[in-house]
Amino acid sequence: MRPDGLKINPRQVFELRTAAALAEAAESVDLAAESLPSEAEPLIELDEDEFAEFSGDWSVS
Repeated sequence: MRPDGLKINPRQVFELRTAAALAEAAESVDLAAESLPSEAEPLIELDEDEFAEFSGDWSVS
């Protein structure tokens, strides 16, 4: 992971059509300081029934 970056939103990509305009509008971001989930933390928690539903057969007939 890079320690910092630039923050732009999808709308800005379409409205500001040049790299120079995007760079001017972008906000500097310290990604290391943002609260990101660690690899040890689950993104969601499933109970046994939910897990069984998602781990079923997903083949397409």
